[in-house]
Amino acid sequence: MAVWKGNLSVSLRRCWAFYRLMLRKHTLQTQMVSTSLLWGTGDILSQQVEGYPKLDWWRTISTAGFAGGFLG
Repeated sequence: MAVWKGNLSVSLRRCWAFYRLMLRKHTLQTQMVSTSLLWGTGDILSQQVEGYPKLDWWRTISTAGFAGGFLG
């Protein structure tokens, strides 16, 4: 189990290093993608909290697109 935790830690560090590299090289695009992912995740969680019987993908995609395009 300790080996798995170590591998997870290494993987997360690599992901974080890649994110920072992309943020330096492609600042605007990285911010747009990050904002879209966070906004889309937040919308999915909101729909679950509000008790939607089925996930409204159009709503999620449109709000994530708005966030990435205008706020990112």
